[in-house]
Amino acid sequence: MGSKIDDLTGRQFGNLYVEGYSHTDHGQPYYTCVCSCGTRKTVVCYALLSGRTQSCGCLQRKRSRETVLVCTGTQNGTNLSKLKETRPLSTSKSGIRGVSWNKPAKKWMANIGYKGKTYNLGVYSTTEEAEAAYLKAKAKILAGISPDRKNDETMVTDIVLLRLSISDKALLEQKASTSGITTSEYVQNLVIKDINLG
Repeated sequence: MGSKIDDLTGRQFGNLYVEGYSHTDHGQPYYTCVCSCGTRKTVVCYALLSGRTQSCGCLQRKRSRETVLVCTGTQNGTNLSKLKETRPLSTSKSGIRGVSWNKPAKKWMANIGYKGKTYNLGVYSTTEEAEAAYLKAKAKILAGISPDRKNDETMVTDIVLLRLSISDKALLEQKASTSGITTSEYVQNLVIKDINLG
């Protein structure tokens, strides 16, 4: 092993904690490190001291995901810019985004895309009911919850309201006012309590 001044045991370098000396290869000491994510990795001394290596690789992967999100607006296979869009498609018969006419059922259908998959949110007698189902699923996705996940008590309604577009907020405020409750209560009913408010 190298001299005592080179002993990095017990030191922290970025996300890596040095457990102890591992071996020497071509005159370079290597150390066994534990990443903050729990992964063990053997790293050469100079890479730690220079700051070249600061994690097991998870930090670089996280930065890459963030870069993809910033450049493309895509996260976990979901295009957030499209999700935040409120204008209906040019072919829409309902005039409402996420709501279309189901010919076999002769009812309005709500659906939404998430992680490359289209979720059927059910068929409804009115466009208002279908739109409510779409907004509920949209609020869940923007808050990081799968649209088919039920009763997530850890939901913070402020985050949902923060991430919704201005037009969606206005629509929720209008529906909340009609129901005689606050906007936060309305969002809680949509997302947490999973109540169909129509």
